[in-house]
Amino acid sequence: MPEAIRLLREATEQSSKQGVSHNSCRRPVEWEWCSEIYARIVSNHSPVTEREYNRLVAWYERNLPGIHDANLTMLIRGYYRGARRIGATETVMRLRKLRSMNLGLE
Repeated sequence: MPEAIRLLREATEQSSKQGVSHNSCRRPVEWEWCSEIYARIVSNHSPVTEREYNRLVAWYERNLPGIHDANLTMLIRGYYRGARRIGATETVMRLRKLRSMNLGLE
């Protein structure tokens, strides 16, 4: 969390220097990362690392023909893509469950 907060602080300072309004609807990705971490903490979900996220997505995409899940594909390829984006926790939880149900796939 300290790294996420540091990056958010830097992004906020940078946007201020560029004259971007703090009331703007656009939030930096760093805000999403902090928000996602906070949501995991208050929901008592296990942490999600970028490495785990990337490994699970790669596993899913390697095995896509055999286990296609349109909703999960949307989470991975849509707006929520990336371990630092809102939705990363849900994506990883679904991928963890899917992988546990398909242990024979590599």
